[in-house]
Amino acid sequence: MKKFSKVVPAIIILCIVGALFGGNGKSKDEPPKEIPRDTVMVASNDFKPTRPIIVVEKETENDKVLSKLEVHYIDVGQGDATLIKCGNEAMIVDGGNESKGTAIQLYLKKQNIKSLKYVVATHPDADHVGGLDVVIYKFDCGQILIPNCESNTSSFHQLQQSMKAKGYTPHVVDVGEKYTLGDAKIEILSPSAEFTFSDTNDSSIVFRLDHGNNSFLFTGDVTIPPQQALIYDPDLDIDVDVLKVPHHGAATAYIKGFYDEVSPKYAVISCGKGNRYGHPRKEVLNDLKGRGTKLFRTDEQGTIVALSDGKSIVFSSEPSETWLPGDSAVADSSGNTIETPTTKGFQHNLSEAPKAGVTYVYNSNTKKFHRPNCSSVTDIKPTNRVDLTCTREELLAAYPSAKPCKRCNP
Repeated sequence: MKKFSKVVPAIIILCIVGALFGGNGKSKDEPPKEIPRDTVMVASNDFKPTRPIIVVEKETENDKVLSKLEVHYIDVGQGDATLIKCGNEAMIVDGGNESKGTAIQLYLKKQNIKSLKYVVATHPDADHVGGLDVVIYKFDCGQILIPNCESNTSSFHQLQQSMKAKGYTPHVVDVGEKYTLGDAKIEILSPSAEFTFSDTNDSSIVFRLDHGNNSFLFTGDVTIPPQQALIYDPDLDIDVDVLKVPHHGAATAYIKGFYDEVSPKYAVISCGKGNRYGHPRKEVLNDLKGRGTKLFRTDEQGTIVALSDGKSIVFSSEPSETWLPGDSAVADSSGNTIETPTTKGFQHNLSEAPKAGVTYVYNSNTKKFHRPNCSSVTDIKPTNRVDLTCTREELLAAYPSAKPCKRCNP
């Protein structure tokens, strides 16, 4: 009995020592060994299952779940009309000619569109704004976005009447303005509200649409000079995934440098089958084909829908594989293909660049001031231009109503 009584305390002491110092000889203060993330823990009869280790990763912008973006390039024959939807918001860009208004109205209703956050009239030509009067009459519209351009055509007059009837005042866009549509971001790249053009095509609103990592460029009917301005402006990024090809694929709107800058993975051409202009032209098609761009055409495939989740873009149809130019090009007496009507020359004021030492250039007509190296400076008429050597504060004191240019952000 005495022997047992001596053994019991010894056992108790050993248990305490074992509890304090552990079976593996590790200090109780040493942190537990990290379990590799790919380790699979399996419970067995030999040990009790432990509470799993949860690794929480910080969500990045690329991991953010975005509302789906839909871009509907609607087949309106020889013209343009695009519906853009993102989340619960929608906008329409152009509306085809006058005969397409009701068709576009029905298309929007089929897409469950009840209101439009934006209506964009890229420029006043009939094949772009002809059907917008019906759209404006039939739907509630947030903002009507137009360029600084007018026209004497009946289509443009009907557009103005529809806005007046609904009590809408259009907003003249300016380069640098930014808008949102659901999770998508929009930036106006052209034109500047300061200038007017002899050709309504060159007044076309050009804007970039970004949705996560995916990007789209809408170009209206801009011809070569505005494209050159986009190329040479260091503050504008036109490298995108999807290009809405300018002016239905016209040769007068083709410049290789523009396509070099855009470097599109996908291109969409909206034009009518057998149109009298021969759109799209071989110069444009050959360029896109040589780049490996996947091409979609409304004259061959009807309405085309691009779907974006912010990471990838899926189209509603397979790319065109014909690469055939329009089959109704007009020929002159020598047999060369021409386009009618021809694009008028770009009216550049081309005043001289400011001399060294000038800090700001003020436009007395638009009340905007610029950095001397701004691409807009040489377009200011000499009678409206004031070259200044002063501080920003001194400029604003001299011209209290002056506003900074949105392109160069002085």
